[in-house]
Amino acid sequence: MAYARRDRSSATRSTPAASTSTSRVITPGVSANSVVGTPTAAAATLGNPVADFVRFFIGNGTADNVNGGLLIGNGFNFDALSCTGDVACNGGAGGLIGNGGNGYNGGNGGSAGWFGNGGAGGNGVTGGNGGNGGSGGNGGNGGLFIGRGGLGGVGGNAGGNLGTVAGTGGNGGSGGLLAGNGGRGGVGGYGGTAGSGGNGGNGGAVGALSLLGRAADGGNGGVGNNTNAGGNGGSGGNGGDNGLFAVFGDGGRGGTGGNGANGGTGGNGGTGSVLTGSGGRGGVGGNSTATNGNGGNGGVGGNSSIIVLLGSGGRGGDGGTGAGTGTSGSGGKGGAGALLIGSAGDGGTGGSALAPAGVVGVGGDGGSVGALSLFGDGGTGGAGGAGIDGDNGANGSLGGGGSNGRNGTAGGQGGNGGDGSSVVGHGGSGGAGGSGGSGGSGGNGDNGAALLGLTGGKGGAGGSGALGGGGGNAGTGAILFFIDTTGNGGAGGRGGNAGAGGNGGQGGSGANGINVTGLRDGAGGGAGGAGGNPGTAAAGGKGGTGATNGAEGTGGSTAASPSGNGGTGGTGGNGAGGNGKGGKGGTGGAGGSVGNGGNGGTGGNGTASGAGGGGGTGGNGGNTSGYGGYGGTGGTGNPAGSPGSNGTPTPPTP
Repeated sequence: MAYARRDRSSATRSTPAASTSTSRVITPGVSANSVVGTPTAAAATLGNPVADFVRFFIGNGTADNVNGGLLIGNGFNFDALSCTGDVACNGGAGGLIGNGGNGYNGGNGGSAGWFGNGGAGGNGVTGGNGGNGGSGGNGGNGGLFIGRGGLGGVGGNAGGNLGTVAGTGGNGGSGGLLAGNGGRGGVGGYGGTAGSGGNGGNGGAVGALSLLGRAADGGNGGVGNNTNAGGNGGSGGNGGDNGLFAVFGDGGRGGTGGNGANGGTGGNGGTGSVLTGSGGRGGVGGNSTATNGNGGNGGVGGNSSIIVLLGSGGRGGDGGTGAGTGTSGSGGKGGAGALLIGSAGDGGTGGSALAPAGVVGVGGDGGSVGALSLFGDGGTGGAGGAGIDGDNGANGSLGGGGSNGRNGTAGGQGGNGGDGSSVVGHGGSGGAGGSGGSGGSGGNGDNGAALLGLTGGKGGAGGSGALGGGGGNAGTGAILFFIDTTGNGGAGGRGGNAGAGGNGGQGGSGANGINVTGLRDGAGGGAGGAGGNPGTAAAGGKGGTGATNGAEGTGGSTAASPSGNGGTGGTGGNGAGGNGKGGKGGTGGAGGSVGNGGNGGTGGNGTASGAGGGGGTGGNGGNTSGYGGYGGTGGTGNPAGSPGSNGTPTPPTP
């Protein structure tokens, strides 16, 4: 059988000047010091024809002749000494028996011949003058029959200017036809101070008839810069596939998406082998590291092969988390089941929110089996991302009211289950909905200023809980076409709890009188601040449909009672001089809808000939629950101040 050389490299290299020498032939009867002939210049530059002939078939590559010998020999490995500047140098090809050489500066690795390993791709160069990074070189292929694929080179980093992009990682080389792992894809370059990360390279495949070998994982996406809209994370590379009739081994996993202003998408998983291999898992989406940004979607799980006895489609990758008002990534779909025999993969989980204003990711759908499937189950849908609780309101300051608590974020929808075989198979169950976030508590009002009789600050309202995510619907399945084996619907997510209202601030005390005619009476105390109303509790998510419908999620809890209480009224000021009267106590603040009213303030004391101040009236309780506040005690004096009235509803006897 004729054989064609695989990816044999050529290189142009400067040839060192040939050295010349004077040859002397020693003959009988002639002095050894006698010069009998001087070769021509052409003769002086001739090589050794025997050595050259042997080198053509056997020998390792050199910088000037990078390929190994046709029969036996390794390709030349480039390095910083042999590959200068920014020029990409491809590694030399191996002989029929021999390894490929490594590339440099983004050059490709050399491929092996029949037996041997592929060379690694060179790492990409960093972007010059602030520019884009160079791509990493692809790994060389393993030997035609047996050998590992070379690793893909790492992408070069971006040079720093706004909007630049780092280099893509190189693809891994393929393994041999009969045996040998694929080479892993190279990692994408780093975006630097202002650029986006590079995409990861794809993982190398294994041979079509491979008995021993593993498909390689895709390279991770490069990290982007998080200070501008252009600094996104790179996408993960796809996992390598198994050959059509490869017997053992899973598909390669997809690479993880890089973090950045927007997270990169996870790479897709590779196809599994025929008998015992599952599809590769999808890569996880990258996270947003900016103030506001989206998370990357999870990669799709790899598919099963034609017939799989011990294996399934790959699971979808999980979604990355968004930031601020951004949307988190969705879970990747599960890989398809085998065409004839083999189950499908499950969906990935949606990304959760990191801030109350964000949007969570939905769960990925489960994979379905092949159209001609005889045996296999559908994949389970992925769970929806969980919502996040709202922030608590800030307490008031300088006598002001507290701020309102923020609402929680809704939970994500669960993914749908995949369809199973109609001959012997079960439908996949729907994924569970994500739980809704609870509302934040309102901030407390600040106290009124002392001696000024100012009203206390109002308590902030509590935030509302968010809805739980709905459960995913189930996939269909059957046994012998007639016995229904549809899966179960996914459960709905729990609703978020209501946030409690903040308490009102205490009223400020009244100023004391001074012993000056017309100024001897104490001033009244300030009213207490009103309590804040609670937020609303949210309902749970709807359950998905199926043979048994998913349970509806539990609703969130209402705010505990009492909460959001009114503030106590301020104390009245004391009288001064011979007949100064005490000031009246401040009125208690009204409670929020489930809060108690604040107690009335204590009356100020009068002098020996001055009346005591009356106690303040208690604040009213909430309109849903809560008691009124107690009336304040009157101040001492002549006569003593009368106590204040209780608020409604009447509080219990102390």
